[in-house]
Order: sequence, then C-alpha cells, then structure tokens
Amino acid sequence: MRKHLVWVLAVALAVAVAGVAVGKNTQGLTTQVGPSAVAKLPKTTLKATKMRTVTTTNCAAPCSGAGAIKPVTKAQVSFDNDIVFTTKGIATCPKSKLDATTTAQAKAACPKAIEGHGVAKVAVAGNPDPAAEVSAVITAFNGPKQHGLDVIYLHTRVDAIANTTVLTGVLHKVGGDFGNRLDVTVPPLTANSATKVFDVTVQKGKFVRAHCGDRNHTLNYKGKFTYSGGEPSLTATDTQKCKVA
Repeated sequence: MRKHLVWVLAVALAVAVAGVAVGKNTQGLTTQVGPSAVAKLPKTTLKATKMRTVTTTNCAAPCSGAGAIKPVTKAQVSFDNDIVFTTKGIATCPKSKLDATTTAQAKAACPKAIEGHGVAKVAVAGNPDPAAEVSAVITAFNGPKQHGLDVIYLHTRVDAIANTTVLTGVLHKVGGDFGNRLDVTVPPLTANSATKVFDVTVQKGKFVRAHCGDRNHTLNYKGKFTYSGGEPSLTATDTQKCKVA
C-alpha cells in the first residue's frame, strides 16, 4: 500500500509541476542478429542465433512536461525473410500464470517457456525528464498459439512500484523482403505513462534461426508504431550487414 501511495503522489506531483506538454513523438528501432554488428551466418542453411531488438520512444524538442511523450499502444516490427522463428519443442506458458507476478514468480511458474530477457525504461506520466523515469525487467515467454499463430508474452515488471504488465506479441507471416512481423499490443500504463526504451534479447536456441542469403548481404528491419492521444503513427527502420561464414 505504501509503495502504491508513493507512486500516486509522484505522478500527481509530476502532473502538477509539469505545465503544458509540448513536442511530438520520435521513434527509433535497432535490431541485431548474433553477437556482433556484422552477422556471420551460412548462405543457405539456417543457424540458431540470438536476436536483440531495441525500441526507443521520445519527443522532439521543445519537449517537456507530463504528456509530452504519447504512449505506444501497438508496435509492429517486421524482420528480414532470412530470419526464421520456430516454437517447435519449446514449452508454452498461459498468460494466467504470468499476470500479477514478480519476475521470480513468473520464471518459477514457466521456466521451460522462457525465450529471452531484457530491460525497459518508463516515463512516468509521459514526462521525458530522467527524474520521472522508472526501470523494468522484461522476461519473454512462449505462449500458446492463437488462431494457429505463434505468441510471445513479454512479462514486464517494475519492482519500484510493484507493478506487472504482460504484453502480448503475435507473429504473422508477411511477404516481400520481410518474413515475419511481430504485432505487440501495449496495454495502458498507470497515469498515461509511456515506455521510452524497450530492450529485449531473445536467447540463442531454437526460437531464432537465420542465414545470409540476400545478394546485398543485408538484413532489413522495420517497425510501425501507433500511439495514444491522436499522435500520428511513425515508422522506423534499421539494417544489419551479414557475412557468409
């Protein structure tokens, strides 16, 4: 109860002193397969690897006060068609076992379904000031399929306020230079808070496999982000060179 009261008071203070929010959202996306900037992969066969994806949401100057950063409500991240995801042989974890749990409790409930880990930074009430920021621990779990599609649950825990949010990501097959798109629904956070940084690494194993098959030896990534408050959606892109090894 005391932690909840401190959280409410902090939000109220942030809103009271912030004044009128200004600035429009900015969006970044960085994705990397493997341990180095240039991915070393086979030309045709698929190699098990890890993948780190970082999204950064902020606001363009002038940018200050509560509400300056509009929260992401949906993120759609597409991955190069040289990257393949498979959940075969990985245990699944129902969302009901993750809701309202600490990181330790979630891991203990579904240890064999864990796919990765990460960290997040949340702007309290959408205030970009670092003083209005709290950190979260992310644990990725393999969820049961939905309508035949693979599901990843992103268990996000802020110990400072004893709060847990579970994001649901669904993998869709797409065409062109992208093989899969992960659609992540982001539920509303307390006091219209906004996630500034969402940094997740999917561990090396069966889930992510890749090769370097394109003639230009480049892996392409693209993200479309939807926000609350009528903020226009934004698209961010990233590329990574790969080397046949």
